[in-house]
Formats: sequence, structure tokens, C-alpha cells
Amino acid sequence: MAATSTPADSDKCQISPPRRDSTSVPLDLTSTPFFASAEPSDDNSDDDEHALLSLDPSIFAPSTFTTSYVRDDHNIYDPRHRFDLWTPNPPPYHYPTWTGSFSILSFPRELRDQIYYHVLYRPRPVLKRRSYAVLERPRYHFPTTYPIDLLLVSKQVHQEAMQVFCRCVQVLIQYKNTLEGMLRLWPSHLLMNVQRVTLTYRQQDWRAAASWKRPGPSGAYARIIQDAYILKTFFPVMREFTANWVILLREIEEGEGCVFVGKTELECEERWGWWLKRCYKIDGLVPPAWLRVRFGEHQYGYRDMGHLEGTFEVALGRLRSVLVEKEKGKVESGVDVEESGRRWMEEVWGEEKEKKRGRNKVKCVKG
Repeated sequence: MAATSTPADSDKCQISPPRRDSTSVPLDLTSTPFFASAEPSDDNSDDDEHALLSLDPSIFAPSTFTTSYVRDDHNIYDPRHRFDLWTPNPPPYHYPTWTGSFSILSFPRELRDQIYYHVLYRPRPVLKRRSYAVLERPRYHFPTTYPIDLLLVSKQVHQEAMQVFCRCVQVLIQYKNTLEGMLRLWPSHLLMNVQRVTLTYRQQDWRAAASWKRPGPSGAYARIIQDAYILKTFFPVMREFTANWVILLREIEEGEGCVFVGKTELECEERWGWWLKRCYKIDGLVPPAWLRVRFGEHQYGYRDMGHLEGTFEVALGRLRSVLVEKEKGKVESGVDVEESGRRWMEEVWGEEKEKKRGRNKVKCVKG
């Protein structure tokens, strides 16, 4: 890029465009002609604007400033990077690879558990199937690139990996007839190790509603609590039961009289608390501590009750704490009354028995 000046306009700087037959040279921001600003003259200011606008647009061509970072398609849609023409291409990160063998049993147990967790963890529930000949549904299929079959090479590795899997992964249970009948078919090692279980309750399924105490949201809620206690009997180490409740907002508004439209968060918590107390008075079921209720997706990923999930958890936790304290008070007071009554009965019956024994002895002597 060359800059020429005429004797007549010695106080001005004019940049001439490059030749068409010459190659484009990258722009040098430190070059003197680019920053050499000509002071405007008093007689004619159009020449000054012409001098600044006479730059050739080819110097801003994408080939000059666009790097491979921008031209790479998979980096453009990566949210970790910012699409900017002026940002230099960051050096690629090469993950370490290892093609050799190592002794996994020589690692400490904590490190082995981290390896099992990295290989086996799934963010969504997994479905247990009894046969490998039938493929599971795509929405429950989570393929992995890791060779899970390698966990079967050693009995110790398999047992440790199974413990991590049952502790960290949520297991989805599906049944047709009864929950108890289906769980009796499970192997004992799964029943003794699974800690996270989930069930799906569809409010629109009339076949499932036939096993509820009554149709409607209150009947589904009662069934959820009953299943929570049933699962605890089969899974003794279970620490979390998630009920995926698929329900529409209009169903609970029309069927239970709970209106949440236009209500604040505090008002929604009060409304949920009123409804939960009414269900407790009808059924007398106490929600356990390991119960979690999630309002699931209805159609096409649409969650009609998703915005009320937090307020429902708060109201359920308050009701659970109140009922637990109430039950503790009953048990403590009942133990005292029962103990005092037992002592009184022993004393009274003991005296009567002694009197009867004395009378029988007197009769025997006289006879």
C-alpha cells in the first residue's frame, strides 16, 4: 500500500488504492500513512473526506482477518467460544490419551469409585428390562462410548461398579398389574443396593386410575404415598423416591378447587398447604421423608405444572415436619400411658392371683 502526496497539497495525506494485479497485503495498524491525519483546511473540507474514504475495501477482506477459528463450523456453534472476527484462534486442547493397560485394583477405592461414576452415571432415569432381545424405547436409551462390558472381567470390579451404579443412577420402574408382583421378580442384589427409584403417574390414564382410592388428583397423591412405603419395604436402603406426576393445571383446578393463576408464590404455598392438609384428613397418610414429587412432561416436552413444583415441595416439607412432630408426641405420650397401665394391671392381677391361690389352698386342706 503506497501513499503519495502532491506538492500542491503538501499538508494533506491521500492514500491511493492498491494495484489490481498485486497481491493483498495485510493491514499494518502501526504504519504511518494510516495514522497520518491531515488537518482540515479552511477553504475546502470535501477533499479531507475524500482522502479518508479513498481506502480500498479489499483491505478488510475476510481472507485477511478471518482465521481458521471462524471458518471451523463446529467451533462457531460451541457456546464456550465467542464468535468474533478480531479474536485470535485459541490453541486447541489435546486431551491425554492412553492406549496401554493399567491395574485398576491397584488404585484406592475412592479413585475407583470416581472411575465407575464417570462411566456409569446417567443424568436421566434408566429403565430396567428383563430381556436384551427387545430394544428399549429411544427416550430411555442412553448409549455410551465406554466399554461397559469391561466391568465384567473381574468379580470385585463388577461388585464395586454395581454399588456405584445403584447409588448414583435413578432407576425407572414400569409395571402393568401390581407394583408388589413386579418387584418380586427382581434379583435380590438389586433390591438390596438400589437407592434411587422413580415411578410415573399419569392423571389421564384411566387404567392406572382404577387402582386408586378415587379418581382425581387426590387419589393419585394417595397412591404416590402408598407406593413410597411399598418401595421402602422392597428397597431397604432407598434414600430417594421421585414420583413423576403428569398432570395438567386445569385438572387440579377443576377437580380440587385449587386456583393458582394470578397468585403469588406465597399464596401458592398456602393453597398447596390447604390441599395437602385436606388430603391428610381424608386418607390419614403421612408423606415420608424420602418422597420427592416432580411434575412431569405432558406432551412434546411441555410441563404445565412445572412453575408450581417449588411451591409444592415447600408446602409438602412443612406438612411433613408438622405431622412428624405430631406423631412423635403421640408415641411419647402413648408409651407413658401404656407403661403405667401395664404396671397397674400387673399389680392388680398379681394380688387377685395371690388371693385365689390362698383360697384354693384352704379348700384343699378342708377337703
